[in-house]
Amino acid sequence: MVYRELKMFGFIEMLVFVVPILAGFFYIWKKGALDWSPDSTLNRKR
Repeated sequence: MVYRELKMFGFIEMLVFVVPILAGFFYIWKKGALDWSPDSTLNRKR
């Protein structure tokens, strides 16, 4: 199987893909963009 030949290269490529996605997710989470409740817009820190 091809995925067994990738080893460390495949792992690093996976990290290159996942880390920016997680960083963006945590950024918008901290910014409050994922909180859609009506009263959260009044208490949101800008």
